Amino acid sequence: MFALPAPESPGPMARLLWAVSGDASTLPTAPRTPSSALMTEQALEAALTRTERALAKAERASDAIARSGKREEQLRVRVREAIAELDQLIQRAEA
Repeated sequence: MFALPAPESPGPMARLLWAVSGDASTLPTAPRTPSSALMTEQALEAALTRTERALAKAERASDAIARSGKREEQLRVRVREAIAELDQLIQRAEA
């Protein structure tokens, strides 16, 4: 069996191939450079902006759900009052 040269920037498939066909104890690691090891400031800012937008959207949805719950309760109260009034009218008509 022959050994493959270590890939320069191994992805998951390259690592798997290396582990299967080469010596698994010498599995290469990705180079540590600022561009590959750390998120750039611009990418981090973009991720934070997306996160803030998602949180704001979730808060708006939560507020809308809370408001709709209050409206439903107000409607239930009005329906109960109307039914009670109808019951009184029916009782008077039967008397």
